[in-house]
Amino acid sequence: MSEVLVGGLGFACIIAIVITLFKSKTLPSIAFIVFPMVLAAALVLGKYYTWDDIAKLIKSGFSSTGPTAALFVFSVLYFGIMTDAGMFDVIIGRLMLLVKDNVIGVCVMTCVIALIGHLDGGGASTFCIVIPAMLPVYKKMHMRPTTLLRISVLAMGVLNLMPWAGPTMRAATVLGIEAGALWQTILPIQVCGIILALTVAVANGVIEKNRGAGLNGRLA
Repeated sequence: MSEVLVGGLGFACIIAIVITLFKSKTLPSIAFIVFPMVLAAALVLGKYYTWDDIAKLIKSGFSSTGPTAALFVFSVLYFGIMTDAGMFDVIIGRLMLLVKDNVIGVCVMTCVIALIGHLDGGGASTFCIVIPAMLPVYKKMHMRPTTLLRISVLAMGVLNLMPWAGPTMRAATVLGIEAGALWQTILPIQVCGIILALTVAVANGVIEKNRGAGLNGRLA
């Protein structure tokens, strides 16, 4: 079996996983287990690898991704429990008391809440925290829902650089270093991103205010 054929099989495995996940044919965990196992069996039958070689590759993969996977599982469990316990409801309530009916303040608080909610690195959970809490406020103050989405997504993109988030974990795995060590090098960039996200939130607040948003306003 030539290296070109092995490479082609590898790409075919990735494409099969992506198509299966996009069409929702199976659970992600099953797809990521079954297809690599089929590929490994094909490589052994093609006499490119032996079962001992496959075992060494699996062991090497676990050793490089184990700490990152453990960090990810911990973050999901921890922030999931905190969400169910209502921690974010208390935080959101306290923050909204600070801004009251200030349009710019509502936009800034949207950004702050999205930043806090995305600490677990999960987009779905962040939307479940931000949208139900802020959408009624936006409607009451005649602010566009698209502004809520824009601010939230920008804040989520910045916080997605946390060490347990997907992009940082994948980059750390490829580079062969711990996600925490990689995060320390990109922390200044993340801080700048947070400042930029807050600045954009203020700018969106000014735009909404100029369009007539407010408790007694109407959008132009």
